[in-house]
Order: sequence, then C-alpha cells, then structure tokens
Amino acid sequence: MYGLPLVRRFIPCSLCTNMMTQRNSMKRSVSMEFPPNFHAAQPPRPYNFTLPTCAATALNFETIACPYHPDKVVSLQHLIPDLLMADLPRHLLVDPSQFKFEARESQRIGGGGSGEVYHGTYRNEAVAVKTFHSTTQAG
Repeated sequence: MYGLPLVRRFIPCSLCTNMMTQRNSMKRSVSMEFPPNFHAAQPPRPYNFTLPTCAATALNFETIACPYHPDKVVSLQHLIPDLLMADLPRHLLVDPSQFKFEARESQRIGGGGSGEVYHGTYRNEAVAVKTFHSTTQAG
C-alpha cells in the first residue's frame, strides 16, 4: 500500500534563512502553520522544500525557485549537497573535461536490474561507467 512516508525531510531555503537572519526576524517554532497575518513579503520562517522535490529538480536543473522570492533562484548545491556530491573534497570529484563516455550498445559492458555498465575513459585511462535506470524507465 502506498502513502505518505512517516518521516518527511524538509530543507529550508538558504536565501530565506540568510534574509531572515540579516533582518533578525526568524521565528523559531515547530509549527508548520502560518499566522493569520502571513504574507510572502515578510514570511515568519524560511520556505521548506521537500527532499523529493529537490531531488527531482536536480535531474534537469541546477537551481530551484522559492515562492517567497521568485525573482531569485536557489542553488541546489546549497540545499542538497549530499545528493549532488557537492560536499565532497575536490580531489574526489571527476573533471568533466577529462571524462569521455557514450551510452552506445557498442560501448556496453553489461547490465542488470538497476542499470547498465559502459566503457569510458577518464584522464585517458579505461574506466567502467555505471548508469542507473530512472524511475520512469524502470516502470
């Protein structure tokens, strides 16, 4: 049976948090309800993105819009660095200019239920590249 998860992860908007900290107006409350006099120009607390929303957005974009300040976008690297691996030390990150890979049948090494493995090169050395099926492909 499907339903809502028992625990939902919320990620506060970093721009809202910075603005509220500078104004010294951030309210500390566990309540998710807004007061009757709420308006987006002076929100009582940062907007909370959900983890699934951020993860889905990260598949195609590097930023996300917050409804409290639609004129400015928020970098997903600041919201979900662990999903984007943006918090890894630089020496562990792949330099995209030195990485070569094409998902062609002639480059396919193997595969399974979660994805396919292809031949690629990184810094002119042969590497195996694991690709994962998206939820839309897996069905």
